[in-house]
Formats: sequence, C-alpha cells, structure tokens
Amino acid sequence: MDSNKAYRIVSCGKKSTRRDYSKVSGKLELPNLVEIQTDSFKWFTRQGIQEVFEEIYPIENYGKNIKLNFIRYHFDEPKYNAEQSMYRECNYAAPLYAEMELEITDPETGELVTKNEEVYLGDFPLMTETGTFIINGAERVIVSQIVRSPGALFF
Repeated sequence: MDSNKAYRIVSCGKKSTRRDYSKVSGKLELPNLVEIQTDSFKWFTRQGIQEVFEEIYPIENYGKNIKLNFIRYHFDEPKYNAEQSMYRECNYAAPLYAEMELEITDPETGELVTKNEEVYLGDFPLMTETGTFIINGAERVIVSQIVRSPGALFF
C-alpha cells in the first residue's frame, strides 16, 4: 500500500477488488453498554436508598414530642426469580423492610418511651443481569432521556 493513499486495495474473491478506506480493522470489541445501568442500580440499592432515608428522617410532629427515626433497611429474598416472574406474569421484586424507632416524650412528665419495629415498605423492583426489569411478566428497559434546559436548543 502506498503511504500517500488514503485507502488500501482489498481483494474480494478471485477476480474483484475493493478500496478499503477504514483505518481500523473490522474486529472491534463492543463495550458493555448495560454496565452503566447495572452499576448505577447496584449503587442505589446499596447506598442510595440509605441516603434518601437519611435526608427524610427523623420526622417530628408539630409539638416536638413524637419523633420517628430510621435505623436501617434490608431486602428479603424475592418470591420468584426472573424466569418464574415472567412465566407467572408478575413483577420481579424483593420485599423492602425498614427498622424504625418511635420516640414519644410525655409532655407532662418528660418520660421518654421508645419502640422499635420492622416496617414493610413495599415490593422493590429488581434489575436482571441484562439491565431490564420484569413488570407483570414483561421485560422492560429504562431509556434515558435528555432533559431540555431553558434557553438551550437541541437540533
């Protein structure tokens, strides 16, 4: 191949040739495009939920004598695995529980009464290894969208 040319001649069969203008070989490793979604979901289930609870709690009433504290959360095992959820046409989800502490201060005596209890918050959808969610037995995928900023034009 002449170093001044922007192409190289590639043979295609016994009699025909083509000009190849590509600079890279045809063998490219595809990146794991789902990795960003799955890593983000793992972070959210391990740390993000904790951060959200810490932003909200403790909750106090107007009189400041009742206070609800968040202690910790955990997931139980899902009722069905991903394949079973698709077969049964249900959600692939795990029950989410939070341990809460209720503090009640008697306004007359100042006595503090605390009560700890585990509270069921609901079923939390789980992401499959392929980055999808199973909702009512159907695989669904989250599609990121660009949020338009005021004054910015997108063409």
